[in-house]
Amino acid sequence: MYRYAKGRGDEMPVILLSKHAHRAPIHLPGTSADEKFDTQAGGVARWFKEALGPVPLAWLSVPEGVKALADDKKRDHDDVQDPRNLEGPDALVVMTRKKISTAVWNAARTTYGKVWSHMRTTMQAEVPRREVEYYAAVVAERNNQDAAVVTEKQVNDAIERVVVLNNTVLGTKAGFA
Repeated sequence: MYRYAKGRGDEMPVILLSKHAHRAPIHLPGTSADEKFDTQAGGVARWFKEALGPVPLAWLSVPEGVKALADDKKRDHDDVQDPRNLEGPDALVVMTRKKISTAVWNAARTTYGKVWSHMRTTMQAEVPRREVEYYAAVVAERNNQDAAVVTEKQVNDAIERVVVLNNTVLGTKAGFA
């Protein structure tokens, strides 16, 4: 697919689903029955912030903190003091650029792991049956005796290829495994 959708992540795994199958609960509903996100992006952002931890999140939530960490005069392991000169509970804990970058990388990996686990699990559980239902209905509706009906095995094989490609591209090549 990436050959035809330039700029959409090149080797990023893509699986085309019928509208019927896409209505399966493959999107992020939340992490528990009583937790519902307003949007998928909101859910991913929340998981990322939780994985980032309070100290790096505090630094990245304050414009002065981001600017201080981005200062090219600082080396990766140099201590960066709170640029606002605050003391007490509102002060930012001394940080290094290396600690922040490591925290961001680890939070991205943790968040990706949650998203991929959810998508893979629900895709494998829901999509095959729904795809078969959809294409069987299309064939019946069009009364086409010569049409081949998609089987669950074919859909499962396609999903397995997506899983392998995802693990290769984002796992092995990008280090998200």
